[in-house]
Amino acid sequence: MYFIFSLLTIFISKSVSLTFVSPEICALDQYFDSSQLICKQCPPGSQATADHQSCSCDEKHKKMQADNQSKIVCTPCSEGQIASVDGWGCIEQISDTNMCKFNEARSFRQTNGLLLPKVTCTPCVSGTHPSPDSTVCIPCDQIIHGSQCQCKPPNVKTDGICINPNDLVADSPNLYIIHENGLKIETTFFRNHLRIAEYMCRKFQNQTACQLLGNLCVLLHYKRGEKNRGYGRNACDLFLRITRDDNEIFVEWSEGMPWLYYLQDSAEHILSKSDIPVQYTFESENRNSSFLNFMLAAYSLTGEYLGMSPATDGTLQLCMLTRSSRAFTFQVGKYYTQQFCNLDLKYDNFENESVAELYPVPVLNLNYEEESGYPNKLSNAPWLWHLNRRIWLIDMSSTKESSDIENRIVRYAKRISIQTTVQLYSDGKIAPPLITIEYSSISLESLRSGKTMPITFEVVYIDSEDNLSFFLKIALTVSVVLCVVLAIFRSWTWARQTGKRVLDFAALIKFVVAFCSFASTIVYCIIAVASFYALMIHKSKRHPHVLMPSFEGENLWFLILVVAFVFKVVDMVLFYIEQITSEVFFIDWEKPRPAGSRKKEASVAASVISSSASTVSIWRLVIIANEWNEIQTYRKSSHSLQLIVVLFFLKVLHFESLASVEPGFQLQQISQESCDTSLSRLAIVASLYFIVWSVQCIFHVLITEQCFWNQFRYFIDLCSVCNISVLALRYRLYGYYLHGRSVHGFAEADMDEIHEMLRREKENLCEQRGLEPNSKNQIFTVCLQPQFRKQYDDIFDVLVTAVKSKRMHNGKSLSTIEDEQRVKAFYTMNKFLINFIDHCITELPYLIKDRLFTEAMLNCEFQDTSNCSIFYRDPSETAFSNLFFYGNEAKLMIFDVMLFTFVDMIVKNYTIAAFVAYIVVKSLKIVRKSGGRKNIARTSLVDERFLI
Repeated sequence: MYFIFSLLTIFISKSVSLTFVSPEICALDQYFDSSQLICKQCPPGSQATADHQSCSCDEKHKKMQADNQSKIVCTPCSEGQIASVDGWGCIEQISDTNMCKFNEARSFRQTNGLLLPKVTCTPCVSGTHPSPDSTVCIPCDQIIHGSQCQCKPPNVKTDGICINPNDLVADSPNLYIIHENGLKIETTFFRNHLRIAEYMCRKFQNQTACQLLGNLCVLLHYKRGEKNRGYGRNACDLFLRITRDDNEIFVEWSEGMPWLYYLQDSAEHILSKSDIPVQYTFESENRNSSFLNFMLAAYSLTGEYLGMSPATDGTLQLCMLTRSSRAFTFQVGKYYTQQFCNLDLKYDNFENESVAELYPVPVLNLNYEEESGYPNKLSNAPWLWHLNRRIWLIDMSSTKESSDIENRIVRYAKRISIQTTVQLYSDGKIAPPLITIEYSSISLESLRSGKTMPITFEVVYIDSEDNLSFFLKIALTVSVVLCVVLAIFRSWTWARQTGKRVLDFAALIKFVVAFCSFASTIVYCIIAVASFYALMIHKSKRHPHVLMPSFEGENLWFLILVVAFVFKVVDMVLFYIEQITSEVFFIDWEKPRPAGSRKKEASVAASVISSSASTVSIWRLVIIANEWNEIQTYRKSSHSLQLIVVLFFLKVLHFESLASVEPGFQLQQISQESCDTSLSRLAIVASLYFIVWSVQCIFHVLITEQCFWNQFRYFIDLCSVCNISVLALRYRLYGYYLHGRSVHGFAEADMDEIHEMLRREKENLCEQRGLEPNSKNQIFTVCLQPQFRKQYDDIFDVLVTAVKSKRMHNGKSLSTIEDEQRVKAFYTMNKFLINFIDHCITELPYLIKDRLFTEAMLNCEFQDTSNCSIFYRDPSETAFSNLFFYGNEAKLMIFDVMLFTFVDMIVKNYTIAAFVAYIVVKSLKIVRKSGGRKNIARTSLVDERFLI
């Protein structure tokens, strides 16, 4: 069976509400008006029928006129008489039950009331037939014109009623047409019922007929044919022609007619009313104020009133749910969505409260069409919306073109969304809820072939001024301006560090990438923090206050997050390029020493001392190069451990339940009725990810590095022991210098000499390791003059030129020539840098100083280096870690969490998101390590074969 339902909301104010009653509540002398859902007084001398759907004369009155329930006229019977069985006459009590023939009626008294000696069987005349108890001949049922049960010309029998065609609305094919997805369907149901329903409703105010006419209009999605060019007049036009504005309760609701249209008020005015006085709360123990108690008034397709039922019985949800799930769907503050439930009924709308008061809930039918298009689909233009009152879920009747031909299509409610607007600063009061419904259709052939009907049902809440979205828009607007300023500053700094005097295409690219870097980070952080704040407020407040965006409303923020992630990918591409293209050279301070100068322990046999000078070993430099290669991908946090811990909290400890948009902080297994949004999932994952990462970093810095192992401190010590310094250039004129020159003047020593050197340093019996006299500072940020870079490049250019000019020279292979030239270039570069550090090149001076406060705060240098290089002291001794993962830990963490949440927003699965994030980060680490290894060999002139 298919139904039409009405949905109303309960509240107190009688000026705009309707008292909630059911037929059973009506008194004995009251009937239930199904069009307005109220009890009405029966006319004098009458009483309600057993089902309270109509009135009938009581046993002491006979019926004189009965056009409908409210217009029945009853006349008192004479003294001692009672109404006949059919109610049209007065008779005395009948005690005999003798039977007559099929077409005869039993007579027990004469017309004067005297008892006959025996039962008289009287044949029924034309136009009448025996009553069910055979006591009287009664008129044929549903005969409007004609005097006999057979409907004779010029009358025609329409929908079981004999009627003169001239009294019906003019016949037209447009009356029976349904337009659906480009199909033009002439429906049999409309042809059989529309014209007679219009006549019975217009002429006799028959409520069932009026309900039927209203249902036919609803099946057309409220489209008015006269307003749609080429459609012609239809059921909605006929319905609106009958509608009268004389009702005392609602000006929109004509007496005796179903309420379908809002004709007086605009959608904005209807949805902004504050007539519902109930203060809703998140406290579930008070069911009346913690649940949206929707009531559904059901009507059959042919217009009969079927009763009212709560929406918690799952009537609006076509997908199968447990009883508790159906009930908790309407808990205040609980977001709910059920997507792509595959389905293997018609509906009008009302909301309920403890006192029986009803408030009408408007419907936004997205399929409503006008000549200009679909105004209800314009989500940002509510002033153009046309709200209605009645909905249906599945339609398999109106699309039937013939009684002996199956339907071509089945129409169904593809999406139902119940949106409740919380009034700002009113502690739990709400505006009228809005039901948004969208219909679709599927062919019967597709259903038979196994195709299903995807259905979405959702319940969302928004605040009246959408504060979260407003805040985000303001914050993002300000952040964009800030990002432009920061990107300009970053580009200017980069231009100084690369020695560019004019803006070029490379500078423009740097600006774009810098903007992407700042914008992606700031936008993501703003949305994550705002989402976390809104979610926590939503879960902790007693009344609805700050609300998460609806499923549809967060589409904009999802798009912004996608753009932010794309920006971050662009930023990371340049980041990895810079990481694997930075330049590094290892300066070897070691000089050959006469072999006799080394102290050796005397043995029993005299030691043999060579008189030849010893050469400098390469292995110290190879060790340093390999250590440099090793620390390139070293981080403060473990990405694998990070993902494991985050998944443990989400899945094992059920922190994922905190993402459900509902009151309370219960850590429990995700239930079927729980619902989260993309932003709520992002809020929980991002906050949990940040906390776990912070704990890892704090533990690493305060515990691991202080008590066990400081990778970079040990690398600096190793350089000092190996007598090797490191010059690493991030950009052409900008980089870092690690002073590793041994205070003992040499590093190639035996075990005794090494221990002796370390002892002297420990007891302060020698100079400090710093570049400056009596200084411990070994790390410097260097800003080089252009002349230095020119000579630096000239040395490498000589290598390249020599290789090109000596290919296959003297029978030597290219690799042999390259090795020879690499060795020559290494010694040349090593000598050049030693002389530069020792101030032996007068045209390449440099100064050593501290950064200014503004320079340290902005992490940039303002002083001119065109004539003199500057070495800025680094008290932290970790500045050179910016060349590695270690110094960019926050940047990598932001990318990691953005990758995790981006994948999760797409697949809605934390485990898959973690797996994808692990694979991507692991792959990037391999790329970084491989590229860095090749880069060391290219710029330091150390053979790649020596790099492990």
